[in-house]
Amino acid sequence: MPIKGSDHWIVQTSERSARLLTLFSLVLLGLYLLGNFQDFAADNLRYLLKALEFCCLIGALISIYALVYYIFHSVSRKTAYLGKIIVSTLSALYNAGIYLALKFLAAWLQPA
Repeated sequence: MPIKGSDHWIVQTSERSARLLTLFSLVLLGLYLLGNFQDFAADNLRYLLKALEFCCLIGALISIYALVYYIFHSVSRKTAYLGKIIVSTLSALYNAGIYLALKFLAAWLQPA
């Protein structure tokens, strides 16, 4: 049961999901880099990239939702959520950056 005056359960779940997806994407990125050095099969590397791309997309969207909520909530209630805003911003930037980099590389390296 949430404490009176605390954030809504949807926001708490989204914040936890964003952190989990960010950590999972770091693990997938590490596995992909390890696979490049250990000569994994090309299909395995493609699956890792697809999973990383999906994880980063969902993580970026959820992080942006949490960031927008904390910004509007801190402005409307005049309370500082500086730590949560910083964590949500870093998570959104990391996930969106990795997602956009993967999309750019896929478009750039696509055979003509």
